[in-house]
Amino acid sequence: MQNEIDGFVLAKLEENNLKPSPKANTETLIRRISLDLTGLPPEREIVQRLVANPSEKVLEKVIDEFLSTPAYGERMTQAWLDLARYADSHGYQDDSYRSMWPWRDWVIHAFNENLPYDEFLTWQLAGDLLPGASKEQILATGFNRNHPITQEGGVIQEEYRTNYVLDRTNTLGKGILGITLECARCHDHKYDPISQKDYFGIFSFSIKSLRRAYKWMPYKLLTKSFLRIRLLFRFLIRRPKMFYLSLILNKEVMSRLWS
Repeated sequence: MQNEIDGFVLAKLEENNLKPSPKANTETLIRRISLDLTGLPPEREIVQRLVANPSEKVLEKVIDEFLSTPAYGERMTQAWLDLARYADSHGYQDDSYRSMWPWRDWVIHAFNENLPYDEFLTWQLAGDLLPGASKEQILATGFNRNHPITQEGGVIQEEYRTNYVLDRTNTLGKGILGITLECARCHDHKYDPISQKDYFGIFSFSIKSLRRAYKWMPYKLLTKSFLRIRLLFRFLIRRPKMFYLSLILNKEVMSRLWS
């Protein structure tokens, strides 16, 4: 036995007439540690180098070796991306591409730099609101943009904006607080510590920030820009030669299109 926990395990084994498995050799332990910390099997050269210098603290060296690799941050990021509902597309029926990879790479960087957990959460929830926020802190708030986004024409904008904030609120509860806040969305529960008032109190923080984010581009402007882009692509697809010729011969074509 190497520690107190082994005593409990051994007692249970003896109750069932079982014997402990033989102790794993160093090579096996290195492989297990590598898979746990990086998600990858260790390279042969690393195993040979670590085994060639045996010592009482060989496993500590092994752990430090794998913690210092970029693959460690990638491994840790996998679980956080699932929790943060990360995707490279918007979802819903169109499911078109969106560029969320900079935020993903920031998460990898944060794990590899051992960013303290309180800062890791603060930056993602409200990094842009910190005094003198850096570009890195602003980038971290991409966490709040991981919800599905509809691009369907004719939708009620306020309805979907509300759905986005509901998603943020629910993710805050399940992903960070460890409780299901959405149970209180519709009404109070007798034995639930979170009331409906509490739920929409949390909800109000996100809906205010989302309103500020879209304030610079009103819905009418968004719709007008979308119609112009659609007209541009229709012209390009139906008459590509005329399209490119117009750009070459008459630079006013684009200005008229966007006027």
